[in-house]
Amino acid sequence: MRHALDGAGALQRIYTVDGLDALEAELAEMFGTCPEIQGTYVNAGPNAGRTARWPALLERFERDDSAGRLERFVEADVKLIRGLGFET
Repeated sequence: MRHALDGAGALQRIYTVDGLDALEAELAEMFGTCPEIQGTYVNAGPNAGRTARWPALLERFERDDSAGRLERFVEADVKLIRGLGFET
């Protein structure tokens, strides 16, 4: 975790998925135009935004320990995001 937080200091900006409007604004300012990023979903499925995806994902794992490993990854990711000063 410390290595990731230290490495983040070398980056000019970090954007969260729910803050892509800031990225779009900066791209527009720098280049005069930008791709529409926020609100664009690829492979989202027919129920995107209307159903919880986590339970459906857990059902697809063949082994219980796979779900546990993914949960630990998510916990570490949340800790990193908070360490960078973002709210989760």
